[in-house]
Order: sequence, then C-alpha cells, then structure tokens
Amino acid sequence: MSVGGRETGTVYRVLLFVLSAIFVSLCTVVGGALAPSVWPPESWVASAGAVFLIALAFAAGVVIPVLFKEIPPSIERRSLRELVKNAWKEQTFSATTVAVLLAVVALVVWFSAPATGLSRLVKDDRVGGMDLTGYCQSYGFKDNTEEACYSPMVMDEVCNWRYEETGLHFATSGNRVDGKCFTSAKLLKGGIWDMSDYCLKRFGRRLGVDAVAARNNWECQMKIDKRLACDWFWAKRDLEARKDGADWGCYQ
Repeated sequence: MSVGGRETGTVYRVLLFVLSAIFVSLCTVVGGALAPSVWPPESWVASAGAVFLIALAFAAGVVIPVLFKEIPPSIERRSLRELVKNAWKEQTFSATTVAVLLAVVALVVWFSAPATGLSRLVKDDRVGGMDLTGYCQSYGFKDNTEEACYSPMVMDEVCNWRYEETGLHFATSGNRVDGKCFTSAKLLKGGIWDMSDYCLKRFGRRLGVDAVAARNNWECQMKIDKRLACDWFWAKRDLEARKDGADWGCYQ
C-alpha cells in the first residue's frame, strides 16, 4: 500500500474514532437520562430505553476496535471527498459511511437536547410542593385559583383609563359585569370596550393576561403555568409539575 494510502487510512481511522465517540457518548447520556432514580420505575418504557441505549453503547465499544482494523484497502486508497461522492452510486456502505450517518443523527439530537429537555427525560425525584399564591403575587395579582392568577378590576379606574380622564365612575343597573361610565356630574360617557387591553397594560403582554367576567365582576386573569411555578418557587430550572392527589408537586 502506498504512503498516500496509509495517510488516507489514518484519516479515516481518526474520523471513525471521533464519530464513534460522539455516538457512544450520546447513547450513554440519553440512557442515563432515561434511567429511573427510584424503583419500581414510573415508566417501564423509559427504563427499557435506558437499558437498550446503554447496551448499544457497550456493543459499540466492543465493535469499534474491530472496525479500526477492517477498513478495506480499496477505501484507504481513495480520498474522503471521492468516497462520499461515490458512496451512494457504488453502494460502498463502509464502516466510515455508516459512522457518518449515525453521527449526523447523533449531532442533531445532541444539539436539540437543551430545547427539548432531553437531559432530564424522566423526572421522578420529588423536590416538594409549590406556592401558587406566592407565584401569582410575584406578578402583581391579588388572588388565585388552582388554575389561574387573577385580580378584580376597579371599574372606576378602567373608566378613567378608557376615556383618558379622571373622576369617572362605573355604574350598573344591578349586574356588576354590565355597566357604563359616568362623570362626577352623572353625565354618560359610554361603555367600556377592549378591557383586555387594560389588563395587558397593567400586567404586561408577555404574561398572556386576559379580561374575564367571573365572580360577578371583571378580572384580569392569567393561566398558571405549573412548571414555571415550580421553577420560581424552588429557584431551579426544568422542573416538572405533577398532581399528587389533591396537591401539586415538583419533580426533577
């Protein structure tokens, strides 16, 4: 074999080593993330996936050294560019070609892991409960249910906001939801529209606040994101909210 062939063979072996290391690392990391921290596991499917990936990483560790010795001379004598160009045409699915394909998949999953929460696929370690009231108050809301933060609107203030005046009063005929705005001299200004805009101005658009008629009044209301409530209360990231009987718990 020529000197050029030996050099090309070395390049292939280094490439195979790097790509194989990425593949084995990926299997190990994902397998570890799927592995349960308590027994019996909450998800047997995830546990089976952990066993499979760890076994795959072990098998790769056994097979890879063999592949280093089995790169055919016909491949060693060809440049990497030529090999990639003709791989599909000639159906030359060598160890290097397979490793490249696996590496592409591995890298896509690897770099998408932070966005998908891949590092913590199974969260079965209970951190504790959550404080929904404190979470809602941290955004400026007065009260909350299990599903939403809310603050009753002071309708006189809404009238002043709507008409850009001061001293207006909201009056109803009995139903506090339906009414109109009047001046201090009891002159009619009109009704109120787009009350959601008032809530958005007061609490901010990024919170997804809306105006809702509830409890015989208008309220600014925001749906509670239990996952964010867990992260806020425990000052951690990527916690999972789960209902334990009548209460909510946070898991990592």
